[in-house]
Amino acid sequence: MLVVILSQTLGGLGLAAGITVGALIAQEILGTDNLAGIPSAIFTLGSSFAAFMIGRLTQKNGRRLGLATGFLLGGMGALGVIFATAVENIYFLFLSLFIYGFGTATNLQARYASSDLAEPQDRSKAISIAMVATTFGAVVGPNLSATMSNLAITWHLPPLTGAFILSACAYLASGILWFVFLRPDPYQVAKVLQQEKNMSEKIVPILDKRALFIGALIMIVTLMLMVLSLLLTTYLLITFMKKDIR
Repeated sequence: MLVVILSQTLGGLGLAAGITVGALIAQEILGTDNLAGIPSAIFTLGSSFAAFMIGRLTQKNGRRLGLATGFLLGGMGALGVIFATAVENIYFLFLSLFIYGFGTATNLQARYASSDLAEPQDRSKAISIAMVATTFGAVVGPNLSATMSNLAITWHLPPLTGAFILSACAYLASGILWFVFLRPDPYQVAKVLQQEKNMSEKIVPILDKRALFIGALIMIVTLMLMVLSLLLTTYLLITFMKKDIR
């Protein structure tokens, strides 16, 4: 749980850059806000791909390797965004934002590691603790924006890259934390314990496809609404900033 809490706090810090700053960087490079929605779409596409990849990797090799890989790739994506912004290469920026999306997807999956070895009645509590840790990082991150922008300027980088400097450090640190300290792997231990229980009690696992479909549908619709709200917020922010500049 300690590893999960620390990782979720770092992951929350990594979310500080998010979709909005990427859209602002794209606007600066392109010189127009007509394509401001593209970074958001690419970021979301990267997160979607990462969710599938990390899920398969976790099922095969456990949480440690799956989550560490996702966070490390997310950190590499943040570094790529910094480089692309410095050289004003829009294509490399889009590629980097795609990879950066891995960090967000990994952060969402990481909270479930807290429930692997929890008792059934304590699983929701364990996940809630992990989500609170993420919220703490997500609140602290934006408050460091001015400091990180000044740091970027000190390093002769564009001010907007400050948020991605924080994200890169947070995601890379979280990936190292998972890989080094998550021992034994809670997913693999829980899997072995469940198999032993099924064998001793002669339980045959049954997959309720109807319940799975309904649950997945609810999650998809909810996330679509969330993404739409983020896109709307990004559009309004860019519009208001443009008016202020004028």
